[in-house]
Amino acid sequence: VHKAGAKFNYEKAKWYNGNFILTNASGIVVGTVQENTIAIINIQGPGVYAASECHELEVNGQKHWFLPSKEELNLLYKQKTKVGGFSNPFYWSSTENSPLYAWAQNFNNGFQDYGNKNSAPSVRAVRAF
Repeated sequence: VHKAGAKFNYEKAKWYNGNFILTNASGIVVGTVQENTIAIINIQGPGVYAASECHELEVNGQKHWFLPSKEELNLLYKQKTKVGGFSNPFYWSSTENSPLYAWAQNFNNGFQDYGNKNSAPSVRAVRAF
């Protein structure tokens, strides 16, 4: 079970740490958020990028935040009015498409597509509990 971040967003975060390499963050379904985030960090290493920012996050003493998988991000979109705090149209998922691309979601219309890892959509952290 995962809980949406407490209306916490990173504005304009790159998906990668400057390396266009495959991280094997291929989990799409609900429940793959942690393995995807850890796979990205293990391959990309230290730095400031979407998965690392989520992983380092602490809100009100709560740790263990992750970058949502493609389907988890879609669930957030479907409940965006209840969850709230989505200020930008595009958000990254932790699901990789290729060495150059990862999946993102448009929160204006629900459309999912892959974007260049060097682009900078927003990030919404989720937490396992």
